[in-house]
Amino acid sequence: MSRPNALLIAAALIAVVLAQRVHAEADVIGFDAVGFDARVARAMAAWRIPGMVVAVFEEGRAVHVRALGTADLERGTPVTRGTFFVNASTTKAMVVAGVLMLVVSLPFAWLTLA
Repeated sequence: MSRPNALLIAAALIAVVLAQRVHAEADVIGFDAVGFDARVARAMAAWRIPGMVVAVFEEGRAVHVRALGTADLERGTPVTRGTFFVNASTTKAMVVAGVLMLVVSLPFAWLTLA
């Protein structure tokens, strides 16, 4: 797997994990956009992700969207909300993460055979 594809997978999974964590916190204390952005920035630095767009959705609407980092390292072009990322076959990992998030939220044990 090429480095850009690995970075995209990492970015997608980080965003999913952070969004889940923020959603759990939002139920208790409200959404902390500053804290969320700080966690994303730390994750980007730790995983050496040059740029990404993150979005937190609640009830079908975007409650927080940020474009972070650089889209083209050679030119220094910043990431925007409209930046297109090459995701190759990373879509499968993102779909699986989304499905698992839905499964975890279901009110029954999904491994139980009835």
